[in-house]
Amino acid sequence: MHIVGKSRTQMQLGYSLESEIEPDNEVRVIDAFVDALDMKKCGFSQTRDAVEGRPGYAPRDMCKLYIYGNLNCIRSSRRLAKECCRNVEMKWLLNDLRPDFRTISDFRKDNADGMVNLFKEFNRFIRGKANPELYSVDGSKFKASNSRSRVFTACELDERIAHLTVKLEDYLNLLEQNDQSENDMSPEVSDFKSMTKEELQANIEKTKEKLERYQKYLDTLSKSGQTQLSLTDSDARIMRTGNGYCVGYNLQTAVDSEHYIADFLVSTSSTDHGHLMPTLTEIRKEHEEGIINTTADKGYEKQEDIVSCLENGIIPNVIPPEGKDSYKLEVEYNPSPITEQMRTSTRPVDLKKMLQSGIIPDALKHVLRSAVITEKKERTFDDSEYDSKMSIQEYIEEAAKGCFIRDLQDDKVYCPAGQILRRAAIRPDNCITYQNKKACEKCPFHNKCTKEKYRKVRFKPKQCRVEAKGWQTDAHRKRSKPSNVTTKKVVTFVFTPEKRFMEKRKGLSEHPFGTIKRALNGSYFLTRGKKHVEAEATMLCLAYNIRHAVKRIGVPELLIAIRAVARIRYLFTILGLIFSLIHPRKIFKTPYYFAEWLFSESVVENPKKAIFQPLAA
Repeated sequence: MHIVGKSRTQMQLGYSLESEIEPDNEVRVIDAFVDALDMKKCGFSQTRDAVEGRPGYAPRDMCKLYIYGNLNCIRSSRRLAKECCRNVEMKWLLNDLRPDFRTISDFRKDNADGMVNLFKEFNRFIRGKANPELYSVDGSKFKASNSRSRVFTACELDERIAHLTVKLEDYLNLLEQNDQSENDMSPEVSDFKSMTKEELQANIEKTKEKLERYQKYLDTLSKSGQTQLSLTDSDARIMRTGNGYCVGYNLQTAVDSEHYIADFLVSTSSTDHGHLMPTLTEIRKEHEEGIINTTADKGYEKQEDIVSCLENGIIPNVIPPEGKDSYKLEVEYNPSPITEQMRTSTRPVDLKKMLQSGIIPDALKHVLRSAVITEKKERTFDDSEYDSKMSIQEYIEEAAKGCFIRDLQDDKVYCPAGQILRRAAIRPDNCITYQNKKACEKCPFHNKCTKEKYRKVRFKPKQCRVEAKGWQTDAHRKRSKPSNVTTKKVVTFVFTPEKRFMEKRKGLSEHPFGTIKRALNGSYFLTRGKKHVEAEATMLCLAYNIRHAVKRIGVPELLIAIRAVARIRYLFTILGLIFSLIHPRKIFKTPYYFAEWLFSESVVENPKKAIFQPLAA
């Protein structure tokens, strides 16, 4: 005897989708949250009903669809369209609407800015204007919709162009010999004996086409000033991860002390240097008063970034290098009149003036000490005689004397062995690093330059010559000598991060990334372009915050809080209409938002739910 189910053909009376959804189902939180939003204020398009043609889907329904999909690992537009036909929760959420995959995909493309505002609105529902005790900033790499074979660096393009050039010469030599005598072939081209004249001509055309295409890639890369060229997603970059290299984006998150993602930043930089202040900029704008405490790992150690945080009232508790417990910071000396009110102020404008005047504000005295005004010498290089005035052969001959010569116009470096080094990165101190890994691996003079696998050469701005110490140079060797030496006054501080905040970093930053990548299946992006990737990252962060809020607060309490905020907003709308009617001059200036809300779909279909639903879950 087994348990027997119901018959498929049996009709059921009194059945509704509402009966299938439990009172504590998180899908009710999605429904209540989106219904409480002002979609036009959030920046969504098509908030009004269509006057002509077939009406479109409401932005509310499409937002509910995307939030539910990210919460349940359903991110593809085709999978979302399929779930609308078979998923009971999705049918309840969308009132049994069934948009096709193109409509779903186009909505995400056209409303990238509105999706970012969804994330901010939910954070306001949860936190209000409260300032958490601590923010932890960290970054993680996410794969882009771009394969590695569709990304080129300047060194790779140089190598392919050189290989194709040699190959083309071989084909042309073989074709010329075939024209003279079919039986007389040189040993250098013995690999092509089996080719006919037609096959050779076809291969020559293919090689010329590839050579022309790679040369265009190299020209585009040189004009852009970038180090990489991505053909599928132009904004994606090759980044190093724990498992090797991937083509993707660097997602920076600021997680507050209650484990919510307060803000995020999508970056195309492979490192975390300089991302501390940009990630916290929006948080600083929301909390203009008071001091914000943040923590980060050693990867965020950049003096300019730390100074910028302190000037904006953010204490960056970045973990110092091993063996140190503090940082020595420099600020350009720019004295300003200081008042007693400014000494106790936490406004970024006042903090910046005091630090540049060499005075430590009262709000930063527990982390800053030893303010000293000193003079600093700066050296600039001017080796323009080695710029475009020389030919390629002259560059190579000059480099062979035992130095690395930089061509500023083409942004490349000639090494003593005659190889070309391309730009790899810009260091935090504005020095530019050049390298060519594959050339160093095959170089017979490898031991002269470095003991590492490959040589990295640093150039300061406008510097064109770096001595190769391991090379035997002649009497004509030159060194880049500083032509200009300037002196300026700076203020030096000693900044000591607080250990109690640094100890909390791992417990705050690591968990959200693990949840997004594993539980929400968000380790990769489906869209292309930084703007659309930001919208996709927004939905992942919003899904994490909703999941965390459901576990931390609970569905009934969340529904009460969201509906209470919604009632207050509707009340202010009604009061605004009443006050505008009291003044005759403003009668015709009354905004149409109230009428739009009054006759909107949510109010017309279920006014009790929209306005007068009881607070009970």
